[in-house]
Amino acid sequence: MDIAVGDSIILEVSTFEDRFLGLVAGLGEDGRLTVFADVPDAVVKRLATDTFALVRYAYDGRLLGFTTRVLQTLDTPGTLFELAAPQRVFDAEERCEPRCCCTFPAFVANGKGAVRGVLEDMSDSCARVRFVDDGPDGCPAEKGGRVRLTFHPFDMAGEGIGVGCTVVKTFMRNHAHYAVLRFNNDEPDARKRISGFIEAQVCCRIPGT
Repeated sequence: MDIAVGDSIILEVSTFEDRFLGLVAGLGEDGRLTVFADVPDAVVKRLATDTFALVRYAYDGRLLGFTTRVLQTLDTPGTLFELAAPQRVFDAEERCEPRCCCTFPAFVANGKGAVRGVLEDMSDSCARVRFVDDGPDGCPAEKGGRVRLTFHPFDMAGEGIGVGCTVVKTFMRNHAHYAVLRFNNDEPDARKRISGFIEAQVCCRIPGT
């Protein structure tokens, strides 16, 4: 394994997209890692019900990563995590698909109701939505569920642009609920409009911004 004691890692916990800097404090013969990371209490509580974690680290000029499970949490001054040995290491560079930032009013509906949000970025295949309703659950569907995204690029008077989506993941950041939605392929007209918008934004982007 390309990690040694004293190396720095980036730790992500399920449903929290915040990234926490960790330090490798120990390596077991079976590949288990002991990692020190100073994380909020909410993260430790989440690990009681969902032990999934993602680790990223730099090696030979590349960003690599692996998924793991938190086997044990030791509450010390800071927090020590015992992580399961990685099964597969992958290239963890951020997705290279062109994305454009935006702040479009949006609604995400699941057939029973709609939740208000803000469309914060889009690519040819996906969109990220921040929910603004006061409800505790954010996205009205679980991972893999089908929803309909409607957003308004110009004003709220018209019908907006609607497209069917599948929920890729949901997470929290700075106490706000988010969802990443993948556009379905059965609405070519809507997909074409979205692709045209993204292409125009990318072409007009000022180099270095």
